[in-house]
Amino acid sequence: MTIHFDYNMCYIRKPFKVVLGRVIALMKKYPEMVIEIGSHTDSRGNAKFNEDLSQKRASSSKDFLIESGIDRKRIIAKGYGESVPIIKCKSDDSYSEEQHELNRRSEFVIKNL
Repeated sequence: MTIHFDYNMCYIRKPFKVVLGRVIALMKKYPEMVIEIGSHTDSRGNAKFNEDLSQKRASSSKDFLIESGIDRKRIIAKGYGESVPIIKCKSDDSYSEEQHELNRRSEFVIKNL
């Protein structure tokens, strides 16, 4: 599952709270499940800024799950900055805002079941 973020923001957008609800339901159904939230940015901004922003996105997603009753020990939150893009472009001007948004994401990966 994947959620996306607005440019330079780390808050959970309302439509993606529904996606997180599915993650919460799965984690409640499988109480041994451990997930990693891997968060990413687009390539705009410097690498350090993007690393920090992606970690804030991962933490924001983790906090949402914890506030919904999921034990923090079951969630790994990792920011990857701009290092793992879905869309690879030659320059920031060479692709659309929609393409940038595909790179601004948190992905939820099951690490243990």
